[in-house]
Amino acid sequence: MLLRNQLVFSITEKAIKKKFFDLKFYQNKSTGVIHHKPSKKLKEFITKRYYKNSRNNTDMKSSNHRKKHGDRFIKYLKKNLNKNITNLKILEIGCGDAYILNKLKKNNDVYGIELKSKKINKIKFYKNLEEPLSLNKKFDLIIHNAVLEHIFDLKKFLKICKHLLNKNGDMFICVPDCELALKVGDPSIINHEHINYFTKKNLLNLMIKNKFFNSKTFSDKYGNLYCHIKKINDKEKKINRNFEKLENYKKKYLQLKNKIDFWIEKNILENDTLLLYGAISTISNIFHNKNFNNKKIYIVDTDKAKHDLYLSGFKNKITSVKRFHPFKSCKIMILPINYEKDILNFLKIDCNIPTKIVFKISYFLNK
Repeated sequence: MLLRNQLVFSITEKAIKKKFFDLKFYQNKSTGVIHHKPSKKLKEFITKRYYKNSRNNTDMKSSNHRKKHGDRFIKYLKKNLNKNITNLKILEIGCGDAYILNKLKKNNDVYGIELKSKKINKIKFYKNLEEPLSLNKKFDLIIHNAVLEHIFDLKKFLKICKHLLNKNGDMFICVPDCELALKVGDPSIINHEHINYFTKKNLLNLMIKNKFFNSKTFSDKYGNLYCHIKKINDKEKKINRNFEKLENYKKKYLQLKNKIDFWIEKNILENDTLLLYGAISTISNIFHNKNFNNKKIYIVDTDKAKHDLYLSGFKNKITSVKRFHPFKSCKIMILPINYEKDILNFLKIDCNIPTKIVFKISYFLNK
């Protein structure tokens, strides 16, 4: 599957300068994991951004939305480990600003891996996985949140994780849950930085293939997929080959794009303003390279950390929806499927916005 000229999603001051890459997707026939095979140019671009600590997401401590996600991660971690998280040697891969580690460091020995690391509250940092591996370090618990989807070589990564775990150690991870998106054609999952796309089935298949036989997965209502993995000897399990097919997603994705294009041309008139709610990759994948020059389109988001920044290809800065009060001649399209209910309640209760001008992207999925 080849999606041509997908616009790079990047919240930076230079994002209005368009950068285009072909995104090539294929599906592993054994596990069902969908992979994006980046070109040499794109791989260099992504790696350079990581070393510059330039990401699509803001740090947890700077974003209420991401803080809530971090707190949920810790909540599910404690529940699924089914034991007290005390006196453990913990390693977080891709720890960012160490928000999660700071929450876990009481009564634990915590370590982080981050390319651009700096000393935070006496937490020990490594710059890469090879560093603790070369020192023959072992950990009781390895965690990583929104990391596995970015890994170029999953086999090598999981092999190192297994080596770093103590006997009977645990690994707890979180990745974007792509199951619903693959079924309905949700464009938000297409991201130039995401190399791997997971569902419950294919994530378990991946763990089985890499001999993590004792693994359990579950999802939350916000589009997150969690996996608890125990490093113990267990009976080998069979791979489940009944997984969502990539070609089905491509078909649904193109149908959704056409429906949205048609709706905008028909319903957003010359004096109307369209507010796209949610600074996510849906915007780049659906609204770039379109002849909407005569349309007034703005990106709005609840996350204040994103305000006054840019999204690739759009000349207007990301801003607050409240800027457009009293919302005359406005229509609002909610883009994040997993947060539609929360955003709709915010618009109704906090912003006093009439529901008749609000449209959810799921509306187009059901048409």
